[in-house]
Amino acid sequence: MLKTSRGLLALVLLALLVAGCAPPGIVERIPDDDPGHLLEQAREQGPEQAAISRLEAADILAQQGQTTQAYEVAVAIDDARLPGEHRLHWAMLLSELGEQVDEPWAVIQATELLDEIQLPRDARVILSERRGLALARLDEHQAAAALLLWVQSQTDRDTLNNPIWSSISRLEGNELSVLADDADAITLGWIDLAQLMRDSSGDIERLFVRLEEWRERNARHPAARRVPEELLALRELRGQTVNHIAVFLPQSGPLASVAEAIRDGIRAHHGSAAESNGNVRLSFIDASYGDLEALYAEARNLGAQVVIGPLDKDQVTELENRDSVPLPTLALNYGHGDTNRAQGLFQFGLSAEDEARQVARRAREDGHHRSAMLVPDNEWGARVGRAFEQEWRLRDGIITALVTYDPRGSATESTRRALSGGRPDMLFLLALPSYARQVPPNLDFAGAADLPIYATSHLFEGAPSRCWITISTTSISSTSPGRSPTQRSEAWKPCPTWPAIAPCARIATPRSSA
Repeated sequence: MLKTSRGLLALVLLALLVAGCAPPGIVERIPDDDPGHLLEQAREQGPEQAAISRLEAADILAQQGQTTQAYEVAVAIDDARLPGEHRLHWAMLLSELGEQVDEPWAVIQATELLDEIQLPRDARVILSERRGLALARLDEHQAAAALLLWVQSQTDRDTLNNPIWSSISRLEGNELSVLADDADAITLGWIDLAQLMRDSSGDIERLFVRLEEWRERNARHPAARRVPEELLALRELRGQTVNHIAVFLPQSGPLASVAEAIRDGIRAHHGSAAESNGNVRLSFIDASYGDLEALYAEARNLGAQVVIGPLDKDQVTELENRDSVPLPTLALNYGHGDTNRAQGLFQFGLSAEDEARQVARRAREDGHHRSAMLVPDNEWGARVGRAFEQEWRLRDGIITALVTYDPRGSATESTRRALSGGRPDMLFLLALPSYARQVPPNLDFAGAADLPIYATSHLFEGAPSRCWITISTTSISSTSPGRSPTQRSEAWKPCPTWPAIAPCARIATPRSSA
């Protein structure tokens, strides 16, 4: 009898389901793989469970191909709330999404886990590679090279050769020496190859003779099996005598002042070396309008054999994405891409540490003696801040306060602490635009509106932005659109921006309340 009753109950429930009359809890149940439902749930959950729900939602969005939405959810997760196994999942997911949406800082954020917990070998290799590539995108080539070389030592993958060479070939001698300390055979081989390149002194024939000798000595090295593409591209210049160079630099726009300084430097060097350079001709071509096809056509019509420039990051990125360039080209910046694909394109730029040293030299030349420092609390901030501090102290400068800040936080407390160590006569600021915009109004609020700010080019977003400004003949002052306590009736105007490459830092003096 009991058995029959259960059978009847099952039939009744089945009938109700088919008829659409089942209880609401059954027919209206939202699937567990609905990211929208998971995000709604997270709003009602405690911090730890909410973080897990958001991670699950980001994972589902990524699997569905909704990369941008997945990234936005993942990057906003407070990973400190996640249990250990979920933190690794979050790091792997966010670092992959950061690569896909071209956000190297998100990759850096995700891979900070490398320094915090023990990881399985495969996960450490993957995260180290992603971090190395992201650091290279940010022109942090010493740290990038160290990570990528470690990955290659673990995997022997020659597919890493191009990014490794892109970073290691840009290092100074002292930076190569640091890499050589306790280095393995692969790293020492790369350092030897970079030194070989330097010692060739621009003699292409000599370089390739020595390259073949190096390959014979290092037959099992990844770079011997697969020579980096930048090196192979130099074969085009073998046997050529260069007597006419075109220089692509803008004469107007936000980079005009930087371009003028570069133009003056090229002319001065060319004039002083006229006898040794065989009277090589220079043709300066205005690159303000961005039509690269027209620029190369004009260079060819003038008879140029090689090109120096462009300076603008967007133009360099366009060149990076080509298979080749019309003439061998030395770009004066790095593009936004992960790699340089174009045969015949070479790139030159300053590392963040070099910029910091130049900031220190410029500030001392301007008569400043007491500097406060405001740098991010991460590996990048430590290295760049150390470069500024060493150069500053070398020139008898005094550090009144060294403040590290959370890049994801507010600048209010960090700015206050930067002023608490005694009155500085300048502030060295290392920050990205979103954080840097908060500093001038906070200085204003603290009664230090006239304190000069010296900074690296990382403040520049690539285009003029809107900001509250007052301009004098010698300074630029700006605050974010957020209302500061002393704003008056000035108008919103396009804000003069800082250059994408800084031969030396520009000075920003926060506006006064007058």
